[in-house]
Amino acid sequence: MQRSSRCAPSARVAFFFAVCALVAGCGGGGAESVGPPPSSNVSVNDSLADTQPPSIVSTTPTNAATSVSTGVLIRIVFSEAMSLETLRAAFSLVDGDDRSVEGTIAYAERTLTFESREALAPLETYTAAIGTDAADLAGNRLIAAYTWTFETGTPVYEIVAVGEDSNENQESFTLLSDLNESGAVVGEIVRLLNVEDGRTRQASFAFHWEDGQLNELGAFDPLVHDSRAQGINDANEVIGWSYAGTDAQPAFVWRNGQMTSVGLADAYAINDAGQIVGYVTRVRGNEAFNVAVVWQAGQLTELTDLANPWNINDAGDVVGFSYVDTAPQASLHRSGVVTILGTLPGSAMSQAFDINEAGQVIGTSHFVPTDGSDTYDRAFLWHDGRMQELPRLSANDRATGAYGINDRGDVVGRSGGARSFAVIWFDGVAYDLNQLIDEGDPLRPYVTLLEGREINNRGQIIVQGTDSRRSGSYSGYLLTPKRAR
Repeated sequence: MQRSSRCAPSARVAFFFAVCALVAGCGGGGAESVGPPPSSNVSVNDSLADTQPPSIVSTTPTNAATSVSTGVLIRIVFSEAMSLETLRAAFSLVDGDDRSVEGTIAYAERTLTFESREALAPLETYTAAIGTDAADLAGNRLIAAYTWTFETGTPVYEIVAVGEDSNENQESFTLLSDLNESGAVVGEIVRLLNVEDGRTRQASFAFHWEDGQLNELGAFDPLVHDSRAQGINDANEVIGWSYAGTDAQPAFVWRNGQMTSVGLADAYAINDAGQIVGYVTRVRGNEAFNVAVVWQAGQLTELTDLANPWNINDAGDVVGFSYVDTAPQASLHRSGVVTILGTLPGSAMSQAFDINEAGQVIGTSHFVPTDGSDTYDRAFLWHDGRMQELPRLSANDRATGAYGINDRGDVVGRSGGARSFAVIWFDGVAYDLNQLIDEGDPLRPYVTLLEGREINNRGQIIVQGTDSRRSGSYSGYLLTPKRAR
């Protein structure tokens, strides 16, 4: 049996007086004992134990703060050292819809730091809380839970060029098509190639880009070498088109470094279930015509009454356009039924380009003025049977276009007149992406962003733009919300 480290009361008193005898000025007669009385069961260590509950000194952001960076690190400073395990159990962060925000918790120097897995949503109200399970190293808990709120502002983005040709002397430009949740980007590099007799021609090279690494996907016919990558899912499966001969079906899926034909004439998008939307070419008599389809694991499903499919979400909803009389109009194919989404007032034609998991659809409505002036497009957002125009960046802008939407409902596209600029719509308000680039970013002085192409749920955006240092350039860029450090 383990012996107790606590001395008997009489032994403690004897020890006390023995020490006093060695200390100058400590007399034996009439001295009052400062230790516990002989009848006490409290040890000297117990009398010094920490019983003071911890408290909160400060938080970042502060309560009711506004225009907070979407990349903010949440911090709580405590009055004393705390137990990390209890902090992990006690802290929470939720958005305005009471959805929990995932992230990691670190602790150092009396400070809890929470870093969300992804940048926070822009223009959103968040509620942070630390509960009474939070305890110091002695086990003392907070007396009361503390809750505070803050509101994010617009994000600040870092920008990186995607798919730039390593050969600076070769005339080329990049076209970006899609990105996934990991920030992997696909598209095509268009190069001017020398052919026989000093002639030149343009050739397209499909590519996959991730974390600065460019991987060209090849082509069915290496001599002609025309290919383009048009979609990617979260499994890094890439779909697109590659010339494969006069009578061949050129649509492909690229997996694990291998390009494989899927038997379609073209492929436009792929979802996380591996469903691919595109079309096949049929022949009736002397007439060839295209049929919109969904391809999955070698099986084709025809999309009745859908003329052209542009995109598909993970639920299998497909958007594109159908013909109403002879005019193309935006349409949605869901569970075997096609819904015509219509047009904006004053327009007879429209197309739908993207759909998120909430069923929100974006696209453009095409206007043909009766006065003979130039035609133009206007961006729309459709949801629950209602189409509404997305506002222009400036009242002087003639045209807008919407091309990508994420699950939060953030939309990217363009707005302008003779020259357009890349925009993002947060909660129906247009912002110039050029103005949201970090002021210290080395590319900001040179790059002009012209058109937003797609946005993922992390808030990353692929954009087309130009670089003033390269005459005639037309390049692709990835924008990532900046994280605080």
